[in-house]
Amino acid sequence: MNGNLIKLLTALISLLAFGCSTMNGARPLASGQHEIGLILGGPMVNLGGSGIPIPSAILGARTGLNKVLDRSFELDYGLNLTGIAFGVGQTHIGASWQLSEQSDFVPAVTLTDRFYLASDGKTFWAVNQQEILLSWLIKDQLIYTGIGNYIDLGNLSDHLLRLTPVVGLTIDPFEAGGFRYHLEGRWFALNKEPEIEAIVWVPSDRGAYGLNFGFSYQF
Repeated sequence: MNGNLIKLLTALISLLAFGCSTMNGARPLASGQHEIGLILGGPMVNLGGSGIPIPSAILGARTGLNKVLDRSFELDYGLNLTGIAFGVGQTHIGASWQLSEQSDFVPAVTLTDRFYLASDGKTFWAVNQQEILLSWLIKDQLIYTGIGNYIDLGNLSDHLLRLTPVVGLTIDPFEAGGFRYHLEGRWFALNKEPEIEAIVWVPSDRGAYGLNFGFSYQF
């Protein structure tokens, strides 16, 4: 098998456990609203001297629930389509709650907690993600930034912190009955050195840059 292909397959398995991207929860949906979308991309790996995002495809959805403490609250859930093609089942479920509203240039603040579950039939992975996002709605476009953390629930003794800064843009985020377009960059586990020698992440010495884009439909 081609060496680069072996590296790509190894990276895909690692990605399924720690590097999946989802539709952002920077602004939770209102009660009764729904959204479904496809997100493509992931952490970047060095193949043949050039960095490319891992081609992961996530089918995701969000559902707005009743407000909690008078603030928007939603569930999100999804399935990794790429994993299925390689014999790995991976899903996620999470919740986002808007802690505060935007006030002029003071951003809205949203908290997210999400669980990823994956298995190849022999091994089982479970990862918990926490995230805090600051967001600004500017001329009907949503800009957000923040930081996340990933915890390997199968190995709690090893590095509880995998800090992941994030910045993103959602175009036409609140157009009822219309499409939304997403672009997001992450620096996965910036505080950790690479653990898998078979692949070279970008950058090679600290975490991995990530890039994803997607589209969704809100109804």
